[in-house]
Amino acid sequence: MSDQQAFCRRLARWIAGFVITVSLAVLLGWAAKLEPLTKIAPGMASMKVNTAIAFCLASMGLWWQAAESRVRLVRLAGLAVAALGLASLFEDICQFPLGIDEFFFRDTFSGGSGAPGRMSPGTGAMFGVLGVALCLTTKPLTRTAASFFATMGILGSLLALTGYVYDIHALYRFPPFSSMALHTALSFLLLNVGLHLAMPEQPIVALFLSPSAGGTIARTMLPVTIIVPFVIGWLRLIGERAGFYGPAFGIVLHSTSVILIMAAATGYCAWVLDRVDKRRRSERLEHVATLDRLRLLSELLEQSSQPFVVGSLKRQIIWCNPAFEQLTGYALHELQGMSGDIMTPEASLDAELGHIDQSIRSSKPVSYERDLTRKDGSLVPISVTVDVHRDEQGRPLNLYAFLVDISNRKELENRFRDAVELSPTGIVMVAESGDITFVNAQAEQMFRYPRAELIGQPVEKLIPARFLARHQQDRTAFFEKPVARPMGAGRDLWAHRSDGSEFPVEIGLSPIRISHQMFVVASIVDISARKAAEEQSRQLTLRLEQTVAERTQELTASNKELEAFSYTVSHDLRAPLRAIDGFSRMLVAQHKSSLPASAQELLHDIRQNAQIMGQLVDDLLRFSRLGRQALQRQSVHPREIVDTVLKDQLAALPHRKISVHIDELSTCRADPALVKQVWINLLSNAIKYTSKTEQAEIWIGSRRGDQADQITYFIRDNGVGFDMQYAGKLFGVFQRMHRAEDFEGTGVGLAIVQRIIQRHDGVVWANSEVNQGSTFYFTLPESH
Repeated sequence: MSDQQAFCRRLARWIAGFVITVSLAVLLGWAAKLEPLTKIAPGMASMKVNTAIAFCLASMGLWWQAAESRVRLVRLAGLAVAALGLASLFEDICQFPLGIDEFFFRDTFSGGSGAPGRMSPGTGAMFGVLGVALCLTTKPLTRTAASFFATMGILGSLLALTGYVYDIHALYRFPPFSSMALHTALSFLLLNVGLHLAMPEQPIVALFLSPSAGGTIARTMLPVTIIVPFVIGWLRLIGERAGFYGPAFGIVLHSTSVILIMAAATGYCAWVLDRVDKRRRSERLEHVATLDRLRLLSELLEQSSQPFVVGSLKRQIIWCNPAFEQLTGYALHELQGMSGDIMTPEASLDAELGHIDQSIRSSKPVSYERDLTRKDGSLVPISVTVDVHRDEQGRPLNLYAFLVDISNRKELENRFRDAVELSPTGIVMVAESGDITFVNAQAEQMFRYPRAELIGQPVEKLIPARFLARHQQDRTAFFEKPVARPMGAGRDLWAHRSDGSEFPVEIGLSPIRISHQMFVVASIVDISARKAAEEQSRQLTLRLEQTVAERTQELTASNKELEAFSYTVSHDLRAPLRAIDGFSRMLVAQHKSSLPASAQELLHDIRQNAQIMGQLVDDLLRFSRLGRQALQRQSVHPREIVDTVLKDQLAALPHRKISVHIDELSTCRADPALVKQVWINLLSNAIKYTSKTEQAEIWIGSRRGDQADQITYFIRDNGVGFDMQYAGKLFGVFQRMHRAEDFEGTGVGLAIVQRIIQRHDGVVWANSEVNQGSTFYFTLPESH
């Protein structure tokens, strides 16, 4: 059923619902003695009780007919409507009351005249026609007659409505009998139109629904020919009665209006027909183009290397291309009319018939694999894709089949199977249903089951009972999202042998699709030996942890001794050094005039070496404390530190010409005090080793490190540099790349830098060339 036909049937049900609503309202008026509910306006005829009942029955029959259900009830409703209408008509003709007029309610609104409660003769006749039409709609062979009677009913109702519109009483009043009510005539019109809509396949409605030129003219002209003369005649009558013009002028006005409107409608139909004609010519050209494409497709299939065959629904071959002849070994004249059963092994015949039936029912192509029996009796493995050719109504006509020789693939599959069979890992293949479809020799040995006892069994046979519920959930989840992955990551997995023993396993899962079915290949490794080794390693780790704890206790004691020693060094060494420096300064200050120049120079050297020794002691203490100082990690902005350090160091060297270039410095996470010490040491080195350069240049910047979450900082200068062959000694304590008389220093600063960076899990290194400057790099964790 088309969408248009379905809409017509829905519209018929809406009409039935509307009429039955009006009828029930009328019955309520009679039951409650509410006269306004029985008529449209005061002074007009009312709808009688039997009329309303007959309309209820007819509406229910129309509803069932439009819904294509309860055929017997439709027929009973039609018979009841016809019987009720014809019985009332019999009463009027024979003047013989049957006692049905006031059977349900007394007619208290007719004033006692005529036959109270009786429907008019016209209404009875119309019900007779409507009931007959309703009965005839129940059988396809009588629906043409039903359309005829429904059309007669439409004409009769239009005649009564015309009487009301033109105020011609004779068209709806039948003296001395009662009149047909206005809403009675409207209900007849709607129900008879609804009968046509409930039979959309009949010629009248089918013509209206047709996209053809006839359908276009019917939809255009029929409403015009009915409505336009009706409305124009009514307007002419109103004008004459109002005295605007006489009868002669009214006739001229009526004729002229009808001519103009009909001419416009005819012109519109001519324009529509012209469009239809042009569209048909276009479709004819498109049809010719389609035939050309089909001819080209036929030539391509002839030349195609892929076998193709056309067969009847009974699997008799109609046509095939040369590639199919070559595949089967038969000639075309031998194949035409041959049954496909001849080339299908008996074991595959039922399955193939099932696939073809599936394609016919689903209207979709179906693919499957089987062997093909060639003319010489040999078997060739093939993949078949079957589709169904249908007519415009969707009825199946022929079968199309594309074939692919999969001999090479089958050979590769066999090689793969052999490789899997010899694999040292246990291989188990499981279908989506959970049944085992393949196991290799290693799996047999691992689970101690013969292969025949595993094939076709649920995989849960190999799983301990305590894991069954979780395994079923995991299997369902895997087939919903089939992606290769290890199974049970982070969990202990165990398998079940035939003797009831369990052993630990590690499993890898890989999805594989075969013939449009999903399987999972499980690679299983017995990790019993590994588990034993892990247990042994765990025991060794426990013993090692115990040993480490003992060593840590000893190291703690040693650290305490080192701290005591550091305090002693700090106190006992600094005091003599301060004394030497102070006494030397006093000696020069008090006896400078009596001391010779050589003695003063010696005292100056004594003071300078004492100060250097004091600085060395301070650096050594600072270096030794780095390993014990707790890190206070936080987000650090290096630019603020660099600006502070440069300001302090450059202020002490106002005579130096130093250009500093600072790029963007990324935020890091570190101990601010220790990071500041790194920048102090590296920047002071850059300033110191550019002191012999006329125009000193220092570049500072950062970039993302080679490792994730690491920032690399660099400080580059154009100073004296150093020889890279000695770079291995660069960060050692007391290691210097230059003479002390050329550049002052203790040789501990870079060792302190390395110790700080290592404590932050970073690295520090340098690149340099003699007299070409140096670049120092260090990494710190990125701040998030």
